[in-house]
Amino acid sequence: MDDRITERLERLYMADFGDRDVMRFRRLAVGGISLLMILITQEMFYLVWLVFYFSILTLYWLTVRPEALKKEPGMGRLRVAQGLYLGCSTTFFQAPAFAMGLEEPIFCLAAGLAISAAALHMLQRPQTGPEQVFLNAMAFIFGISSCFFYILPLLTSWQQIAISLMICCATGYYFVKINQRYYQHQVAERDAQLRYARALRAQALGQFVGGVAHDFNNLLTAINGHLELYDLEEDPAAKKTALREARNATGRAGLMVKQLLSSSGRARLRPVPTDLSALTERLGLALRDLLEETTSLRISGSPLLAQVDPDGLETCIIQLCLNAQDALRPHGGGTIHLSVKRFEHKPGHEPPIKSQPPYAAIMVEDDGPGVPEEALEKLAEPFYTTKGVGEGSGLGLSAVGGFAHQSG
Repeated sequence: MDDRITERLERLYMADFGDRDVMRFRRLAVGGISLLMILITQEMFYLVWLVFYFSILTLYWLTVRPEALKKEPGMGRLRVAQGLYLGCSTTFFQAPAFAMGLEEPIFCLAAGLAISAAALHMLQRPQTGPEQVFLNAMAFIFGISSCFFYILPLLTSWQQIAISLMICCATGYYFVKINQRYYQHQVAERDAQLRYARALRAQALGQFVGGVAHDFNNLLTAINGHLELYDLEEDPAAKKTALREARNATGRAGLMVKQLLSSSGRARLRPVPTDLSALTERLGLALRDLLEETTSLRISGSPLLAQVDPDGLETCIIQLCLNAQDALRPHGGGTIHLSVKRFEHKPGHEPPIKSQPPYAAIMVEDDGPGVPEEALEKLAEPFYTTKGVGEGSGLGLSAVGGFAHQSG
């Protein structure tokens, strides 16, 4: 439940404050136009409105900003955020609605354009659910009603009042229906994306099962063949070699089982408080012996404590560094940079990380040619590899990804 609430609060933040350039432009435009209206009309209403609007907007930002979500967010915070959003929207409509009551035609034109722009903004922003559609509809209907209230003193006959009221009701109705249609389109699009993701997972599962069957069959064939050779050979040295090769194949089978468990996030981990910076520095001594002379290693980062299985983490780092070396080798070598960083925001991983921020991250970067774009989405899939036949099983990065998600 808390994860879903956090996700909805994050969506609210991204919809209204995610693009900082757009957010700054909107705030500057609102503030600048309001100050201009104060100077031109000499109406103190706009000064009071400006202070009130930005006060509610600030409270809304403080409620949904990522730093506020570090504490366990409850349904109460979501309801407060939705209430503040409704308050911002309804307050915004008061400025153009008040301008409708001014007798100058230019103010009526500007007010109409402002209301249209606000309506378009509401329609194009991501709709977080039926509640968001309801809030947008309520805010717009309230804004149209406010316009009717401000222009009512200017109407001189009941015919003008009736026509104005009918226009307000029709405009509100059409906005509600368009908003609902837009939300339904977003839901249908998300459903299509989910179906596509399920189809990809089914395809990956088929590849996974086929890869397991193929690789285990090869290993069992090797074990069985060497054991038969052990029975047939009479030379003690040949029998010893056959037995050693059978044991090696058994070891590879055991490693594959371990990697499969890590890929599925079901490995047996023993997490303990671990200083990641000290671990990487210590591991750097062993890595420099493992890496070839053409590959240099650079380590950086400040002390950072994390709850993690140190043995599993060391295996992952070694796997990533050896992968980086394989990528650098055809280009004459290069540099691998190993760094420790702290992340305050939840990254957009798929599947999503269930634990809450902050996160510890170990970055393994190299100055090689990079990965082809068509391969990026498949790198963490079990048995997918860009290496030649016999050069890799395609389980290394999958095991690293499984360990990372299981460790939170």
